[in-house]
This record gives sequence, C-alpha cells and structure tokens, in this order.
Amino acid sequence: GGYLALRVFVGGAALCSMAGGYYVEISMLKLVTFTTGMSAVFAGVKVLQARRYDLSEWMLAMIGAIVLNGFLAIATGTAYRIPGPGERMKLASSFFKGPFYHANLTGPYGALAAVLLFCIWLTVNRRGTWVALAIAVPLMYFGWLSRSRTGLVSLVFGVAAAFLFAGIAPSLQTWRRRLGQRRTQVMVAGLVVVCLLAVGDLATGRGSKSIREFVVKYNKAATTIEVEDVLSSRAGIIAQQWQTFLRHPLTCFGSHVSDNEYFRGYATLFSAPVEKGFLPTALLEEVGLLGTVSFVLFIGLLAISLVHSRNGPGLVMLLTYLVTNLGEMTIFAFGGAGGMGWLFVAMGILVGNRSNAVARTLVRSGGR
Repeated sequence: GGYLALRVFVGGAALCSMAGGYYVEISMLKLVTFTTGMSAVFAGVKVLQARRYDLSEWMLAMIGAIVLNGFLAIATGTAYRIPGPGERMKLASSFFKGPFYHANLTGPYGALAAVLLFCIWLTVNRRGTWVALAIAVPLMYFGWLSRSRTGLVSLVFGVAAAFLFAGIAPSLQTWRRRLGQRRTQVMVAGLVVVCLLAVGDLATGRGSKSIREFVVKYNKAATTIEVEDVLSSRAGIIAQQWQTFLRHPLTCFGSHVSDNEYFRGYATLFSAPVEKGFLPTALLEEVGLLGTVSFVLFIGLLAISLVHSRNGPGLVMLLTYLVTNLGEMTIFAFGGAGGMGWLFVAMGILVGNRSNAVARTLVRSGGR
C-alpha cells in the first residue's frame, strides 16, 4: 500500500510539474532520484526482513562513528565554521556543526539518531542495550551546541512518541513488563532532571538564560522570548511560498524547483539545489493541492501499514523525520540529507520488525 501510494504521489508530482512548465527537466530528474532512492529503501527493508538479519549492532556502530567524528571535530578545531580569508565573522559560525556539514543538520540528524537509540533501548530484548543510551547522550549535547530549534523539537517529539508508541509492540507479558519498567525509569529520570534544572536555575539563573539564548539564537540581546524572533528565520520564505501557491493553487509550478533569482541564475541539470524550509508550504508551492494530497496519502498509508504491523520504532522514526522537515525540508533530497533521513526511518522499521519476529518465536515456543 505504501509503495503504491508513493508511485501515485510521484506520478501526480510529475503531472503537476509538466503542467507548470517550469524547469520540467530538473523536476523530472529529481523525481527519478527520489523514486529510485525510496525504491531502494523499501526493497532493502523487505530483503533484510525476509533474511531475518539483526542489524542493531551495526546501527550502534554507525551512530557511534558519528559521535566519534563529532569529538574529533572538536579536538581538531573544525567543529565550528571557520570564515575564509577576508570573510566577516557571522553569527552562524558560532553554531556547532560537529560531524556534519552544517549546524542545521547536526541538530535534526543528531535528534533522529538519538531517537533511534532510544527505540533500541526500549524494544530490543537483550542485555547491553544501555550502550544505546550512552551513545545518545553526546548526540543530545551536540544538538544543544548546534542551537538548532528544529533539532530540539524533533528530539522532544521523538522521545515522547517512542515512550507512547512502543506499546504497539508485541503484547507478550515479558515485553509489557520490560516496557513498563523502562517507562518508569524514563519518568523518574525526567523528573530528577527537571528538579535539578529548576533548583540550579533558582540558584544561578543561568538555566533560563541558556534556554532563552537557544530559542532566540539570532538575537543575543533579547531578554524575553518573542514569537517574531523565533519565526524570523522561516517567516519570509513561508510567506513567499504561500503567495506562489495562491497564483496556481491546483498544480503550482513544479516539483523540487524554486522561484527565485538564485535558482534561475545557477540551476543546471547537474546542480540545482533548493532551500525550502517548511514542508507543508513547500509542497503547496511546488505541486499544489493535487500533489500535496497525494503526498499526504503516501505518508498516511505508510504510517497505517506500520501501525497494522505493530511496528512502533518504525512509526516513531517516520513521524520524527517528518517533524525535522518542518524546519529543514530534506525529505526529497536523496542526493544529500534526505538519503540519511530515510535510512534512519528504515533502521527504525528494521528494529521493529526484528522485535516482532523474536516475539512471534517466543509465542510459538510457549515463552511468556
């Protein structure tokens, strides 16, 4: 169902792009790339599920390598962007990029990795899963240093979703007991952290200041948190996308292209990057109502299939990745960050599939 809906969305986006007549060849190439990448994701999940491979250790090793690269970046002095010769020091240079190219990747993708680790800790029924939490701690620290608000929101949402949706895992007594114990541990740990932060803030006042500087990161002189400051980095592009959508609301002008001077001046068949930011208005701007409805159908059917198969980790990772796209739209960028994002979703699905397979084996053997 999910793959069929994917093909419906791609076909609808292609028709909208041809109707718009705006850089059609670039739209088609990007749609082909997206379709190929998503096909590889679906095929890889199916093959690994059929062969019953347990890749949880590989996942821990991969994310551990990301953490190691982050510490190496700090040790070598490359964790922050260094202005080139004659270039003025910009505020964005003070944001931690760590193991990634940009701070706005470090935050969301560090959050995705941390949420996946949290899902492994909750649902993988084996000893030693505490390692997943140990690896998640520096990722959260990297996210804080990056000052990525998208990353923070994604992390909070993802952990909360894992806490709630892990319950759709197999309903064996051992699973329920284990989930209950770990949920209690999470609640107690969260309560202790909140109490410590509250006491520390009352004593020093540094906690409130740090949170304010994180949220209003482009206005260090701010003494309060204003909505205008929080939305300043996205408000302009969202307004522009909405106005473009209103001109041709049904099909708009084309998938994965942009209506600005920079794109028109530099876009080629070999390089045509776009920066969209907010996923909902970006979809409306590119493929109008028809394409947006087909995209919602694709995501909805994929989520329903994960619920139907009781795959909690897969559902959590899909929803968390969608949340990251509310601040940094990467969902179609298989040539870059999008490939990494969908890889995290695939890893979540595989974690859920493996947990379900182990549970079914226990049921057949009479285990509790």
